[in-house]
Amino acid sequence: MASKHIYKPWHYYFTRTLKSLLGRKHFTINSEVSVGKLPLKIDIIIIKKEHNYDTSHLADPFKHFNDINVIEFKSPEASFGINELDKLLAYALLYKIKNNIPERKSISLFSFTSCSIEPLNPYFQQNKWEIKELEKGIYYSNIGFNFYFVKLNALDEINENLPFFIYTKIKNQEEVFKKLFSTYKNNKNILDASFLLQYDLIKNIRRDTMPTVFESKELMRELVQDIIKEYGEDEIIDKIGEEKFIKKIGAESIIQRIGEENIIQKIGEENIIQKIGEENIIRSFLRKKGYSEAEIEKKIKEL
Repeated sequence: MASKHIYKPWHYYFTRTLKSLLGRKHFTINSEVSVGKLPLKIDIIIIKKEHNYDTSHLADPFKHFNDINVIEFKSPEASFGINELDKLLAYALLYKIKNNIPERKSISLFSFTSCSIEPLNPYFQQNKWEIKELEKGIYYSNIGFNFYFVKLNALDEINENLPFFIYTKIKNQEEVFKKLFSTYKNNKNILDASFLLQYDLIKNIRRDTMPTVFESKELMRELVQDIIKEYGEDEIIDKIGEEKFIKKIGAESIIQRIGEENIIQKIGEENIIQKIGEENIIRSFLRKKGYSEAEIEKKIKEL
């Protein structure tokens, strides 16, 4: 029997991790940035707030940041090939045109991925783009823009790079995560991401090496609330489907969370009655009043 696929919001938490590592003082970080009329969206754009801000003290990939940084992130199983590179290049050009940026040199492109760069080598040779490894796991080429290929599972295991290992797979992942928990024990965003995205690994690590935040029964609820806050209830319900959403969470829980008056105001009394049915509404009302099922049936027949 095939194992059930469990959806994990890799992109959402990768963006949150970047925000946590870089902060808001020196960078503006935007996700799902539209660059055209069609649903053409750049994964993440990070913009320096000060042109001369020194990034040399940051994690290895961030040391190469430009004024504007267009980022494509790939989850551990996803690939980054020729088509993905061309799309990243096209999106950068569209962003440049849309925002009237005069020169390409102020924009850099980044791919954060777990896959190898080797499949891209023939394409680089064909276009006469020289590529070189700057440091462990980070490759550079000028493809009309400065382009950095960041192989997450090959980065140096220094403290500044540890959060990137949440988004990939490595041989000594358990040891790296123990070090991550020790270094970032007070960083809720990073701990949340590691808990949700790498739970199967984390549950096997000895409890005395794990932050106490993982012992909280409220953590998963907080994670869900964070996602709802980021994307909005309407978009999430639209993605899941109304019927599936209601079935999974339960009508009673939804009513308690949103409030009866808010639901009525948003949907309208007539629509609610049509959806639920007059008879079901009457049955629910009589149950709340304490009537037995036999008494309810009698009342329904009398109507």
